[in-house]
This record gives sequence, structure tokens and C-alpha cells, in this order.
Amino acid sequence: MKERNVQLNSHTKRGSARHQHLATEKLRLWDLEELAQLRGALLRWYDSQALQLPWRQRGGRPDPYQVYVSEVMLQQTRVKTVEKYFMEWMRRFPTVEALAAATEEEVLQQWAGLGYYRRARMLHAGAKWIVAQNRGKIPASVRDLEQVPGIGVYTASAIASIAFGAVVPAIDGNATRVVSRLAGMCCTNVWKGDGKRLLAAVASELVDANRPGDWNQAVFDLGRSLCTAQVTEEACAVCPVQKFCRAAALPISVRQSTPYGVAEISEGKLKLQRHMPRVRARQELLLAFVLVASVAPHAASDSTETLYYVRRRASHGLLGGLWEVPNIVVERLPHADPHPLAQQGFIEPEEKDGGVSAAGSEVFRQLAAALNSQKSFKLSVVSITPIPKMVRHLFTHIRQDIQVFRVEVTGNPCFLDDGDQGRWVRAIALEELGLSTQMRRVLRAAGIPLTRKRFGDASTATHS
Repeated sequence: MKERNVQLNSHTKRGSARHQHLATEKLRLWDLEELAQLRGALLRWYDSQALQLPWRQRGGRPDPYQVYVSEVMLQQTRVKTVEKYFMEWMRRFPTVEALAAATEEEVLQQWAGLGYYRRARMLHAGAKWIVAQNRGKIPASVRDLEQVPGIGVYTASAIASIAFGAVVPAIDGNATRVVSRLAGMCCTNVWKGDGKRLLAAVASELVDANRPGDWNQAVFDLGRSLCTAQVTEEACAVCPVQKFCRAAALPISVRQSTPYGVAEISEGKLKLQRHMPRVRARQELLLAFVLVASVAPHAASDSTETLYYVRRRASHGLLGGLWEVPNIVVERLPHADPHPLAQQGFIEPEEKDGGVSAAGSEVFRQLAAALNSQKSFKLSVVSITPIPKMVRHLFTHIRQDIQVFRVEVTGNPCFLDDGDQGRWVRAIALEELGLSTQMRRVLRAAGIPLTRKRFGDASTATHS
């Protein structure tokens, strides 16, 4: 690689960031011959090593709707998880028109377990907009794609380049990492301001004009497989573009910090200052009550069937629009006997021999609060059984410990059944509702026979 007058990878002195940015904007990091070699090396690697994914079509132009769906699903979700959900999604909603015609409940049901449910609602809103405003055609340009509800700059660029051949970079977390390391931008905050604009300029320079979609997907695959956040010497040694990478000669700790922090030498020691502080998930303690009722299917029947109570969350906020069992966030666990509590009553409990214990009363109060009942009624509770092993679930910003209680009731529980917001359902009907991974774990912990397999906890991000 030819020497340049301005070095982006110097980590001995930060200097004036503004001056560095202005100077570098006039600098071509690679000459035309080097650019051609760099692009060729990465695309040859991609041709031989690319992930075989159902929304990728080699040798032809991919379906724009499939690209749209896959890019939304890939936000903050593992590729392997998305692949399985994608296949089911396409069977249920094979076209943008089919998605637009679906109800929100049907969409959330199909998305259930994939996490980040706002994506599903925005994908649904986008499909409706495309059908209503663009005659069912996915827009082809970045500018037009950005008019679709829920489509931002990255998703618009990815769709435009992959599905329509637009010569634009698609800059997600993987691309940011790969491009910043290729350019040796260890002293630059590439997440905002001049640094972000500089990164975009370098990424634009790198895009292969003949294969822009493949280029962007090759960058993603490289960031996923070799140029990871915790890149290793071994990975760098087999990287197809190592000889063009300005970060390759830097200490491994600097490579790993790029683009997450600034590297500098102070008093002979390497110091790393993070641009992106790690957000710690807050701890949360949840009580979840799985209400189980044994009722006669009709008045003349001698047999009974088992029903489970679920309610629908508000459409906004975390897990909006999904179904759940009654639950409540608490500061501590209620004092309860580890064995089933043989008690009757709710709100106005019918005391049995010896009355309702203090421990039982506390559990009752928490159950009442979880149901958020404003009226006084009686529910015959046969037993409340705390499940010994707590359920643990991690959202991006919340780490939950969930104490599950199985609440056996008798009699007619229809006072809680208000259709759209809460209902008693059979186990087989639970499978057809939009249940989050969190709630599926809760129900299984309580011994509810959920047979339909989802594809695992998709809450951990790897696409960015």
C-alpha cells in the first residue's frame, strides 16, 4: 500500500479531530488500482464463503419484498434465528399484499418469539403504505424507500442496493466496524458528526459499482465471521482484505476497540476511551400467575376441560399487543410456603379451617394487584403453587427474574373473560396466540403443554 501524507491510523496523538476530518476528506485512502484489488478480493471471498440464506439469490435479482422482510428481521437478531422465522413468515405472508391485508394480531402472532416487536408493527404499517400509496410496489430508490413507515437510512440503502442495484453503502454495525478498521479510524468517533460523515464517505468509495448488493452483503458477512467486535490475530491472518487494512498493523487491543473507542498513547501506555458506554441492564423481579381452571364444556357435561387465563398487553411499550399471564413487578418475593397453599377466596377470601395464613394473604394481594381488579368478587382458589425454579429472561435493557405461581381455580371464571383484552383458552389455543419467548418460558415452567416449537430466544443481537 502506498504511503499517504495524512495517516488515519496514527494512535500516538489525537490532535485536532476537526482538522483531521477536513484533511482526510480530501484524501483518497486507496488508489484506483488498490480499490479494484480490494473489491475483487472481498467479492471473491464472498462468492466462495457467503452464507446461503433464503432471501439471497445468486445470479439473479432478489425479490424486493423478501429483502425488505429479511432486513427488518435481521435488526438486533441472530442470522440463524431469522432464517427459520423468515421461512414461516413467507409461508404465511408470501407477498406485501398478503401482509398488508393481515390483522395486527396475526402479524404479532407470526412474529412471536423473535423479539423487538415494534419491528413487526412497523413492517406491517410499511406494507399497508406500500399497497395504498405505491400500488404494492417496493420503492427502488433510497429517497423513496425512506418515505415508507419504519424504513430508515440503513434499511433503505440495503434494499436499494441488494434488490435494485443502487450503488450506495449500507452502513450497519458490521459495516461501521469493517470500514473503520479498513481505514484505520481508531482515533475518530465514527458514530456522530464529522466522524460519521467521514465513515460514510469512505464506505461510499469502497462500494463496487457492478455488484453493490453483493458488496454490502460481503461486508456484513466479513463483520459477522472474521472482523468481529473481539477480532483475533488468527481472524486477521485469514481476512481476504488484510493487506489493504490500515488497522492490521496496530496492536490487537486497538483493533478490538475500533470503532467503539479512541486509542491514544499517554505516558508510554496505551489508553482506550470508549465512545459507546456499555448500557447495563436493570434488574427486575416479576411475579407471574398462571391461572388454571377446570370447567365443564356445557351444563349437561360430566367431564371437564382445562382452561388458562391470558390477557393482552397495551399496544404501546415493551411487548405491546402480545398476550401474557397476569404479572406484577415487585421489590421482593412474597413470603410463601413452598408447598401448594390450600386456600379459598380472592379479594374476599372464604376462610377455611384455621383461616387464610399471612403468607397466603400476601400472595392473594399480589395476585389481585396483577389482575388489576377494581371490583369485589369471589374466586374459588384450590391451590397456589410457587414453582421452585425461577424463570430468567433478558431483554436488551432489563434482566428479569420471574417467580411463577400456578393458581388452580374452580367454578365459573367467566368474570375475567372480556374477549379482546382477556380470555380463558385451551392449551391448543395458546399456540395460536402471540406469545413472547418470556411468556412461553413462564407457561412451560408452570407445566402448560406447549408443543409448538419456536426457534429459541432471539433477544441477543448479532446483526449490528
